[in-house]
Amino acid sequence: MPIDAVVRELIDALGSRRLVALLAGVKSTVNIAARMSRERVPEFGQQTALRIALQAARLISDLEGKTSARAWFVGINSQLSFDSPARVLRDRGEEGCILVMRAAHDFVSEAMAHADIVSSRDELGSNRLTRREILRELREQSIELGAYDNRDV
Repeated sequence: MPIDAVVRELIDALGSRRLVALLAGVKSTVNIAARMSRERVPEFGQQTALRIALQAARLISDLEGKTSARAWFVGINSQLSFDSPARVLRDRGEEGCILVMRAAHDFVSEAMAHADIVSSRDELGSNRLTRREILRELREQSIELGAYDNRDV
């Protein structure tokens, strides 16, 4: 997926150019617009952080919604030394990417476990996706976002 498409989808998923600018490590939303129009190509580390952010946003928003995904990115997280996932992605490079994906997977796992408990208590769970369907969707997203090629750099 070209980086401009990643940026566009992140803005849509998180609802904030300012948050995407923070993730990209740039100071202005004008720089985000330049990246969307392919005027400026982010450095490889920034591209990786944006791709990981999109994957985490998809994981969380597919299960909990866009508002929850945005709140997760800006809120403090005990798994990230009480820092926000957005700042960890921006500041910690490759290690931050790994930490954020691990935290996102844990968040989704906990939400699914909670949903399993709730659905076992009432009959409303019949309209929810099964755990297998959610995991299949997450794998498909990971494969789609993991395809890096030289055109994106």
